[in-house]
Amino acid sequence: MDQAPQSRATAAGAGLPPGAAVAAWVPGEPGWPHRLAELAAELPDARPLHRPLWLRGDAQALQARPAVTIIGARAASAAGEALALALGAAVAERGGLVISGGALGIDGAAHRGALSVQGRTCAVLGCGVDVAYPQRHRRLFHEISERGCLLSSFPPGAQPVPWHFPARNELMAALADLLVIIEARADSGSLITARQARRHGRALAAFLGSAGTAAALAAGAQPVQTVADVLALLAAGPAPSERRPAARGGPAEPPPVGPRGQARRAAGAPPAPSFISEFSAAADGLLAVLAQTVSPHDLGELCARTGLSPGDCAAALVDLELRGRCTRLAGGRYIVHAPLG
Repeated sequence: MDQAPQSRATAAGAGLPPGAAVAAWVPGEPGWPHRLAELAAELPDARPLHRPLWLRGDAQALQARPAVTIIGARAASAAGEALALALGAAVAERGGLVISGGALGIDGAAHRGALSVQGRTCAVLGCGVDVAYPQRHRRLFHEISERGCLLSSFPPGAQPVPWHFPARNELMAALADLLVIIEARADSGSLITARQARRHGRALAAFLGSAGTAAALAAGAQPVQTVADVLALLAAGPAPSERRPAARGGPAEPPPVGPRGQARRAAGAPPAPSFISEFSAAADGLLAVLAQTVSPHDLGELCARTGLSPGDCAAALVDLELRGRCTRLAGGRYIVHAPLG
């Protein structure tokens, strides 16, 4: 079995209780996650896949299969959190790895579900692995580091600034065999993670019942309604090695997962639409509006200034954010951070 990365850093910083050391991990070292190695070879321009990682906890947790990334809203409903908790427990109880982003709401519930059955879970962070963000999850992160791992492409002490999160989302997607969206808004960052999953050829599923999951379903995600549905997808899906990531500059074409997908391909129907697309006229218009001022805009303001519907506007914003052309700030406001053109 692969060895763990060598611990080169110091004990964890003040943000978390004392515990496991922070280890630096360079691509190609013993134990480097094979999912990342495979994708990095296929996608040389995907920078988050080629960066060093910092890990706090047990590197062997990343070898567990299947790896299921569970994501969704921070301001989740009680039903959504209960579903994430149950799914996290079910995946971990069967020996799988539960991956999420350590945020409030769905993320935290998924991690707690895995921990509740003494299972493996990994929190991928948009800050250093020694920084407790959100602070309310300080104890949860400590538990994860003791029974799973914290992972980040940012060094110890790095703070959770908005532009860190696209790279964190891509890492969560790249590590997964299956990505599941529990509950999300139409402009949710979860859709960015879903697009990255499709780009990397990962299987994608979404629960019915929210605007964000409806957008994912419209773009080809497998619909699920229960934990049992997700477990069935895992049982029926192809081996991860059979999934091809997107060629450079092109969309991913993930294989079908489960009986419905298999029937669709057997009938010769075209593959499900990809989340990855070229800039649309809507995205161009939004980028022009955002570039006119340094002030952030919310979804309503952008709809009023562009004439787009909320759904079209949210979809275009996700396109722009995925490409690093704008950033979603706290409160759902957006600001441009790259030149137009």
